[in-house]
Amino acid sequence: MPENELFDALHACFRQYNFWSMKALRSHLRQPEAYLREVLDKLAVLMRTGDFANHYQLKPEFKELLAREQPESVPAGDTAAPVGEEDEDDEDIKMEDVTMS
Repeated sequence: MPENELFDALHACFRQYNFWSMKALRSHLRQPEAYLREVLDKLAVLMRTGDFANHYQLKPEFKELLAREQPESVPAGDTAAPVGEEDEDDEDIKMEDVTMS
């Protein structure tokens, strides 16, 4: 997957959940871990402590961008992606193509 498409797919993931583990992202996006880490370093921060330790969260500037795009869909509480759950219908999921301006 090209980097710009992965960037868009990650934005879509963070629209769905505020926190993602590497395992959940690898499973959801089906991309190599090293490549995901490289792109995530530009987009997100790895939480080292707290309730969401070892989960990625969007950098503040990208959170603001998502909030401006869809303010009504921002969740009220911080929720994390399910960890280790394999969804049989993952192949049927279609990613939304989002262009940044």
